[in-house]
Amino acid sequence: MAGGRVSVRWDASNADVLAGELEHISLRTQHDLQVEVRDATKRINAGWRDKARATARRHGKHYPNTIIPELTDGGFGSVIGPISAMDQGGMGRGFEYGSINQPPHMDMNLTVDTEFPKFMKKVEAVVARDFR
Repeated sequence: MAGGRVSVRWDASNADVLAGELEHISLRTQHDLQVEVRDATKRINAGWRDKARATARRHGKHYPNTIIPELTDGGFGSVIGPISAMDQGGMGRGFEYGSINQPPHMDMNLTVDTEFPKFMKKVEAVVARDFR
């Protein structure tokens, strides 16, 4: 997808280990991991949009619609964020981190803080099936 993205970082140090193990886990587990990534991506996208609708209000009425997900890495990863080419999509940094005209909304971070632990718990349960 074209356009700038607001980025989020979290500790995913176990992801490197998991990536190295993908060749050793069953096709069913690989599929189930892709399902978990897809589902988490949908939840994060929906949560971020909902929060953005509440915080951006009238002055950012188009901004929530610019938050669009894209699955990457064969379905094992995703990118979610405002598409800068869309109306108000370039305002993502200002909405998320604030500007001279408004305080930070932190809608993305709040959503990820809620959803990421749930996602990791599900991933760990899926992967554990192959190592019992």
